[in-house]
Amino acid sequence: MTFQIFRVKSVVNRIKKARSSSRSHRRTLAVILPIMAWTTLCDYSELTEGSGKYVEIDGFRLAVFLREGKPYVLDNECPHAGGNMSQGWIDDDACAVCPWHGWGFHLDSGKLKGGQAVGLTPYPVRIADYESRKLVQADLPMA
Repeated sequence: MTFQIFRVKSVVNRIKKARSSSRSHRRTLAVILPIMAWTTLCDYSELTEGSGKYVEIDGFRLAVFLREGKPYVLDNECPHAGGNMSQGWIDDDACAVCPWHGWGFHLDSGKLKGGQAVGLTPYPVRIADYESRKLVQADLPMA
């Protein structure tokens, strides 16, 4: 996985600087964040309201759902028993439901409905217009 390093001023050092104008102490904290890339998953027209679509791309196995016209992308494998989430449906609570045992995961957060112990990874999604087509894209970590 490729990483990008950002330098961020420490809050503690900002406080010290404000208290002492005679000395300027600056420390930085290195934060390592993965580089993300917008990746086209499918045409918007391929999605069905309330249902999932399986997409495998760059080693990612994803379930793409459409709810109220908005696409959502989650990991495809249910953490309970490995069920194929894209074969599931969306319930009234905006949860993707695993077809094997009925576990529901919130579309926006990926968290298990009624619990926080397990979940699916949600990915940021956008719709990109390209040559009169609407493309569903997800912001996936680059390998």
